[in-house]
Amino acid sequence: MCIRDRETTLPEHWAGRSIAELEQDRGLRVVYVTRSGRILLAGSDEVLESGDVLHVAARPRDLRALPERLADETERG
Repeated sequence: MCIRDRETTLPEHWAGRSIAELEQDRGLRVVYVTRSGRILLAGSDEVLESGDVLHVAARPRDLRALPERLADETERG
């Protein structure tokens, strides 16, 4: 299995949700978060904040779909 990584800024409507909610049924893993210039290892109970930069690992097909899935508020777990 081929795994790739990508960096993406958290869409505003995901702030206040947990990493577990973001990952649920999406075929991705948030490896770490950059918040205010600091790196945080991604625990499933970590609450996401506005401005967070997500560092995500997933299969190539799941990474290609990531921007649309994060932008779509109906995809929120």
